[in-house]
Amino acid sequence: MSTLDQSVRQVGDTGADPGAGHLPTAEPAPVPGRPAAPGESRLYVLDLARLVAALMVMAYHLVAVAGLAWEGDPVDLFGPLAGVSKYGWMGVELFFLISGFVICMSAWGRGVGEFAISRVVRLFPAYWVAVLASALVVTIWPIAHRAVSGAEVAGNLTMIQRFFGIVDLDRSYWTLPIEMIFYLLFAVVIVKGLTYRRVVAFCGVWTVLSLAASYLNGLTTPVPGDHVQGISGVLDAGYSCYFVAGVLFFLIRRFGSNPLLWGLIGFSWLISLIRVKNTFVAELPMNYWVEVAIVTSFYLFMAAVTLGWFSWFRWRWAVTAGALTYPVYLIHQVIGRTVIKGLHPYVPHWVLLAALVTGFLLAAWLIHRLVERPASRWLKRHLTAGLHRLRNPQPRPKPARDARGGSRLLILDLARLGAALMVMSVHLIGGYRAAAWGAEPSRLFGPLDTLSHYGWLGVELFFLISGFVICMSAWGRTVGEFAVSRVVRLFPAYWVGVIVTAGVLTLWPVYHQGPGASTTIANLSMFNRVLGIRNVDPSYWTLLTEMIFYLLFMLVVARGLDYRRVLSFCLLWLLGSQMAPSLGIPGLETLLISEYSCYFVAGVLFYLTNRFGPNLLSSGMIGLCWLIALTRLPNWQIPGIHLNYVVEAVIVTAFFAFMTGAALDWFAWFRWRWAVTAGALTYPVYLIHQEVGLTVIKGLHPYVPHWILLVGTFAGLLLAAWLIHRLIERPASRWLKTRLMAGIEQFRTAGERADAPAPAGPAPVPSRVAGDL
Repeated sequence: MSTLDQSVRQVGDTGADPGAGHLPTAEPAPVPGRPAAPGESRLYVLDLARLVAALMVMAYHLVAVAGLAWEGDPVDLFGPLAGVSKYGWMGVELFFLISGFVICMSAWGRGVGEFAISRVVRLFPAYWVAVLASALVVTIWPIAHRAVSGAEVAGNLTMIQRFFGIVDLDRSYWTLPIEMIFYLLFAVVIVKGLTYRRVVAFCGVWTVLSLAASYLNGLTTPVPGDHVQGISGVLDAGYSCYFVAGVLFFLIRRFGSNPLLWGLIGFSWLISLIRVKNTFVAELPMNYWVEVAIVTSFYLFMAAVTLGWFSWFRWRWAVTAGALTYPVYLIHQVIGRTVIKGLHPYVPHWVLLAALVTGFLLAAWLIHRLVERPASRWLKRHLTAGLHRLRNPQPRPKPARDARGGSRLLILDLARLGAALMVMSVHLIGGYRAAAWGAEPSRLFGPLDTLSHYGWLGVELFFLISGFVICMSAWGRTVGEFAVSRVVRLFPAYWVGVIVTAGVLTLWPVYHQGPGASTTIANLSMFNRVLGIRNVDPSYWTLLTEMIFYLLFMLVVARGLDYRRVLSFCLLWLLGSQMAPSLGIPGLETLLISEYSCYFVAGVLFYLTNRFGPNLLSSGMIGLCWLIALTRLPNWQIPGIHLNYVVEAVIVTAFFAFMTGAALDWFAWFRWRWAVTAGALTYPVYLIHQEVGLTVIKGLHPYVPHWILLVGTFAGLLLAAWLIHRLIERPASRWLKTRLMAGIEQFRTAGERADAPAPAGPAPVPSRVAGDL
């Protein structure tokens, strides 16, 4: 048995003094006189220390590295202060030490749901205000920082922007994803329940993993770039030693001293000294021994706090000082440098610096009093209600249509046809189809061409609806039934679409050449892209994306769908898919559909809202999906076409608003039965429209007026889709479903027959005839 394991067992399994080394029997009891639960005893000195750390960081950003804003050398302007402030970046290390201590203390005795809510209400209200305020300042007064785009603002509002490569609006935000990584890792222990043994084991395992990640990534701890890099960035990021030490300090405060904990803290301290030496900060000359002294003083301070040496410190104003820390940290850098850049020619530099610090502290107090406190209370109340709903879900009363057993939302059928027409418009008009029309579509169709540029967003609406409908149709089904429903829905019309498209391109190759037999056959599998074979029709790219969604959702269907499992699936998939680009694992982005997961997840959440009613937990996740969707919009560009981001954002927002209305039954009045037929045309027309439609346009445009040809092509494709649905899709789907369900039933019962006990007595010998021999 290893020394670490022996020490954990001696302390983690004994009811005696943790330092006594008795044989393991039970979890150690808290030290008498120490807080046994969160909130029993506030450490005021940590509030004051947090403000000191914030002021250190402010000094670094507004003095030491603000030479460009001041348009002069900070040493000439501020003398010794510039030399001292260049070490202000180390305030972040103190933040992380305190964070490890406080997070472990506040999470003790809580479930993972309560812990998550406490982090959300603590982090987000002030952060949203800071993002919007900073964006407003740099937009109105872009003298020290470039103006930011709407996508960047939307991405920053999620707080996970660095995971998918969005630049922080304020470079100070780089610490937030590192904090979030700590929360996510620590939540793994909270799920099991915090105990002494588990927390010590967590600290040891994380330390080992972070060292392994450092070995793979090198010992360098650079100033963070624009996004988290690889698994090493998730496990380490150069700062795990501080969080680990903070957690261990709390364990000592709660359970008392022992050599294991002090040894692990000492090891973290040594790692910190290595990290400090290898940290590159703005190319400023640093004295390593000064850095060592500062980091060591942080550890000594935390040791003193842990051992109760500051128990005399009871100054109530320290609570307010601590409350200012987070808001002032969020707003100081971009806004501060902008104000310096704009006012330093007119205001003496010492006066301006003092006014800035005072102004930021006042602004932070206002944010805390007017926004953070009331918003946190409101968020906590409603998120806690959502957590209660998660634990005790009850279907909400439904409109009369559901009482009769008809749960179909006809408005979604109509929306699916609308999405299909949008996609048809961009593919058949779309500004870049001059080769098919023989002239620029903008000249032929005027404003319609401009509108059609945004038709590609119909795919996003498809994915939103798909998330809703797939969750609805899978509810109460087994994984086999769900798989059969997807096969009979997708393949009959798809096979016809592939064959018709290949046939048209082969027999009438005026726009594109025929795909060839091998490509056509491969396309019939629907997995041709996995094999590296092109699609017969470029529109088919969405089908593999849908199939991946079905496969991921099957993981939940296999366990049985309920509110808690589906909501957990949505959260894990959304976060995992957005972190995937930063992990550097080949194929992970494709497997988790990083580009489009936000739409599928939002659709599933809209269905949960429809079935169980709204709450802030699910609604907040939908809001996160919406922000991610707005952030990812600029990733799509159509060659030769200028797209206005504001228009794109308005359209996507309208989609989310529409789905909100559908989820809340605002369209319950919509009973037009023909919408079912409209929805049925969507899939076939999507499958045949692009290559077939462009071939018809290319072949006939010299002989038919362009407006008549456009209307005729749309009408002909819709008619063909109706014929495919009536003559092939419906009968073939029924036939396939019957036989596939029979196969599923045989699969289920085969095992039961094989496990059945043999009949008593010898089995009769079947009679034989000459023909059997």
